[in-house]
Amino acid sequence: MHYFIVTFIGDDQPGFVQSIAAVVSDHDGTWLESRMSQLEGKFAGLARIGVSKDSALLLKQALLDLSENEFTLSIEDVAESGAAGKQRYQLSILGHDRPGIVHEVTGTLAREQINLLEMSSNVVSAAMTGTPMFSADATVEVTVEVDITAIDNQLSEIAAELGVDILLSELTEH
Repeated sequence: MHYFIVTFIGDDQPGFVQSIAAVVSDHDGTWLESRMSQLEGKFAGLARIGVSKDSALLLKQALLDLSENEFTLSIEDVAESGAAGKQRYQLSILGHDRPGIVHEVTGTLAREQINLLEMSSNVVSAAMTGTPMFSADATVEVTVEVDITAIDNQLSEIAAELGVDILLSELTEH
C-alpha cells in the first residue's frame, strides 16, 4: 500500500467531500481517517488515504484534476508510523479569552518536544455574563523520556499567569 495525506479547502457546499471521496473510491483507494470543519463559509479538511502502489499516481492526478480551479488541494506522501514508546494525553484549556493563550501553551509544548496531534478551540460568551470564554481541547503525544510531572507544573504556572484552567490527563487508548 501507498499512503498520503490530502488537504483541501474550498467554499462550503453540499457534496464537496463526496466529490473527493468518489475519486478516491473510483481508484480503489481507502479513506482511512480524516478531520474536517466548516469555518466562515469555507470547508477544510485533511484525510489519510491508502491505495495500491500501482494506482497511487493515477489517484493523485485525478484528485489534482478535480481540484483545478475549484478548491485548494495538497497531497503529501507519508509512511506508516508507530507510536511505540509514546503516550497520549488530553489537554483542556478553559478561561476568559485573552491574547496569548495558544501561543504560551504551544510554546511550552514545543520547548519540551511534546507533539500536538489534534486541537480544536472556540470562543463563546459565558452564560450569565456574556464574557468571551476561550476553550480548547487537544491531544498531545509524549515520549516516555519526558517528565510529565514537570510539564504539568509548567502548564499550571502558565494557567496561573493567564487566569485560565489547564488540565492535562493521560489517555488510556490510542
